[in-house]
Amino acid sequence: MVSIRFLVFFLVGMVVVVSPVWSEVSINTLKKGVVKVTAQFTQGRKVGTGFIVGQSQKNLFVVTASHVVEGEVEPPQSITLTFFTRQEDSLVAQVVKKEGGDSRGLALLKVGGDIPQDVEILEWDSKTRFQGGEEFQLIGFPRISGIPWTVTKGIISGFEGQILKFSGAVEEGNSGGPLLYQGKVIGVAMEVTGQFGSAKPTQIAKFTLDNWLVLPELTGGEEKQGRDDVPMVVIPAGEFLMGKAEGLDGGPDEKPQRSIFLDAFSIDVYEVTVEQYHRFVRATGQQIPKYWDQVNDEVSRARFGTKPVVGVSWFDANAYCKWVGKRLPTEAEWEKAARGEDGRFFPWGNDAPGKKSANFEQDPTELVYAERLTPAGIFEPGRSAYGLFDMAGNVWEWVNDWYSENYYRVGPLKNPPGPPQGIVKVLRGGSWKSKERHLRTENRRDFSPNRREPDLGFRCARNAS
Repeated sequence: MVSIRFLVFFLVGMVVVVSPVWSEVSINTLKKGVVKVTAQFTQGRKVGTGFIVGQSQKNLFVVTASHVVEGEVEPPQSITLTFFTRQEDSLVAQVVKKEGGDSRGLALLKVGGDIPQDVEILEWDSKTRFQGGEEFQLIGFPRISGIPWTVTKGIISGFEGQILKFSGAVEEGNSGGPLLYQGKVIGVAMEVTGQFGSAKPTQIAKFTLDNWLVLPELTGGEEKQGRDDVPMVVIPAGEFLMGKAEGLDGGPDEKPQRSIFLDAFSIDVYEVTVEQYHRFVRATGQQIPKYWDQVNDEVSRARFGTKPVVGVSWFDANAYCKWVGKRLPTEAEWEKAARGEDGRFFPWGNDAPGKKSANFEQDPTELVYAERLTPAGIFEPGRSAYGLFDMAGNVWEWVNDWYSENYYRVGPLKNPPGPPQGIVKVLRGGSWKSKERHLRTENRRDFSPNRREPDLGFRCARNAS
């Protein structure tokens, strides 16, 4: 993280607005979840905003922008939090986790002791899809003297890669504060240039916090299961169309298309990440993956920890899933999770892939973590019908099945487990190197289970309880 200059939005004419969308009661409720963050250094202090994301029996957990609590040459001497509901004093906080080396990183703070009783955990919005032009609100503590807090308005410009861009009149003390749309958090304010700002969107922020194991709340059909405690989605029992229909282009191993019945199962929302796999290696002594030297230190893991792990063999992936109390999905389970029950060509529908829906068609390189992989869960327009991220592109995903070109002709129509034996295993979904055709939901690829490549990863599944 860098100095506060990376986040400067200056309040233009001191615009302070309470949105007409919410009542004053709603604003008063929401601000109970927002705190002022003050980091004291030898040569001065930084002031920013944070908001409450979790609570245990004795502690509150607060997220903010990491550069608010990071000095250029020294760590802060102290970090204190001031609550809206009790502004006459402050509580000392500790940094629990921090994304270092990135002006758009997050920091997680923990505070205990005499915590105010009247606080709110703000709710995340990870479902609304923004096209640009929507109005949001930002609650925060500006550094202008005499202004204890503000609710300012801004306009969403849209997504630029994994960053939510917006325009608004916001002063530097708002860094780390929540961007709110209809009362829910859609991003964390990070930096601006002039009157144009950027934020870490909910999907990325929430995924990082999930990796840090501090988000007990779940939304929609998500659940958390297994030692890794990451979000999963229950795929309901029922039939779906598997394979490529006759008359459409596709390999012979993708035909015939058949109606397959599957029992209910759960599958990870995201591909397994570097940080998750690091915990596995540290706990078990498992052989490190290929390309692990690119992430085998704290600084690199802070930069790349939310990117999918690569360079893993089928045996590595299988061992990890067993360690967390799960398993690799079957090929049929993977395809249903990707295409849903409507036979779509791609996880998001039938439209051709674009750079906002998937990470694909990039040139080969050995510097895979720094130059090619994207953090798991940033392509909101590319989510599957069941809400899964990166079912097309980023990394090929190992599944449990042995590969057989003729299996679709002879396999059972209910819960097909794959061939009983084979030489090569199945991969699904395409990767950052793949062409468009490899991103189709029915596309199949086979590799030796011992292969470790810069675009091979995985996610886990388990039987529905």
